[in-house]
Amino acid sequence: MKIKKIIMILPIMVLSLFGCKSENKEPTGLSVSSSEVKMIVNSERDLNDIVTLRFEPKNTSDKSVTWSTNENEVFTLNGSTIKANKIGSGYVTATSNVNSDLKVNVKIRVYNPLITTYKVTYAKNEVFTINGLQDEYEAGSEVSFSITVLDSTKVISEVKANADVLTLNDGVYKFQMPEKDVTIDVTFKDLIKATSVTLDVATLDLEVGGKDATISAKVLPNNSTDLPSWSIVEGNEFISITPNANKVTVHALKEGKAKIKVTYNDEVSEECLINVKAKAETPRDDDSLAIYDIKFDLGTRKTPKPLASNDELFNMFETKDDAIIDSIKSYEGSLYGGANGGRQTTAWLIGDVLKMGSTSTDGSFTLSLNKEVNRIKITGYTYDKAGKIQVGDSASSDWETANSDNKTTITTCKDLNEVSKDVVENNQTATITIDFASTTSLKIATISSKYPLFITSIEFLFVSKTN
Repeated sequence: MKIKKIIMILPIMVLSLFGCKSENKEPTGLSVSSSEVKMIVNSERDLNDIVTLRFEPKNTSDKSVTWSTNENEVFTLNGSTIKANKIGSGYVTATSNVNSDLKVNVKIRVYNPLITTYKVTYAKNEVFTINGLQDEYEAGSEVSFSITVLDSTKVISEVKANADVLTLNDGVYKFQMPEKDVTIDVTFKDLIKATSVTLDVATLDLEVGGKDATISAKVLPNNSTDLPSWSIVEGNEFISITPNANKVTVHALKEGKAKIKVTYNDEVSEECLINVKAKAETPRDDDSLAIYDIKFDLGTRKTPKPLASNDELFNMFETKDDAIIDSIKSYEGSLYGGANGGRQTTAWLIGDVLKMGSTSTDGSFTLSLNKEVNRIKITGYTYDKAGKIQVGDSASSDWETANSDNKTTITTCKDLNEVSKDVVENNQTATITIDFASTTSLKIATISSKYPLFITSIEFLFVSKTN
């Protein structure tokens, strides 16, 4: 009897051991075991080794994934190999090779164990989002970010980094990271629509080469949060404009008629007619060879534009006389098209100006001329009356050793007005006259003072006897 039972059981055991195939289990869920994965800067690892993925069901047969990421500066990804390039954070995505609908994002934080970093945080809510912000920064590094307002009934009232109020510049807020954690605080106020707007002038008369004019808009209610948009609706070739909140500066280009419009919302706007007359002829000294006005269109920029080439600088010089400047031979240091300064109520902006130097560096340029000159008149503004400029033959040894051949002249800007909002808006330029040894290769430079010079025009002269 026992022998018979054993004979009956044996086939069943054989079938269970050799005749049944294990069932393939496809994944139905995918998650990651930790909120972030840390890497040391400049290290290189395999994501499959440092990231623990969890599959559902647990006995999933194929747990292979494909790794991907958006382009960023923090790390680079090649297959599953990740290389940490700089301190910061970003995300990689693991996608199941069996079920492409299963994806999970993994935060990668790159740090330097030898460098202390500090956190930047803010209270998240449904009113806004902050874009471009990292979790941590090294002290002294620049922090920049933008804000997207999600509630159409709100506008930003103030943005602070700890106790410091931040200003918006070209759509971006910036500050320098201190040696401590920073909390960004964004406050809002209710959107109040403008109901009407009037301009202080309905018609404006300008003269080519004359002073710029400012138009002011008065909007009601006074506490409206609508922002003005200034535009030239007719005659772009006759005028240029520089908007500044509820004011706009108008510059005459050539004779003709133009029209400016200010708009606060779809229902509130006003226009001003601009009549531009030809420049009145004024007598000049017989020794004057040419006068060049500086022209530079800032467009929508809120900061000066660093000049990137000789041609860009050359194109800023405009004259109605016979051209005396053949080319720009070279330029060095800091040169900008346009300029701005001040903050909030003291802020000013100007387009048609060549800014030479900054508060940290000097600037210079050399002109190739087709006639000899030994005197120039520079018109514009100065950052500080103590600022100094040097003018003369670019080949002079004076540039290396003071007064070595006396072919250059150093002078202060004491006769120029120091630039400010009132000075700029009222076009309070002044002129300084500088004599030097005659040359056709003229170099103009701010020197050692670190005080910028703002040039609006240059007159070139040759006099038989300097005074």
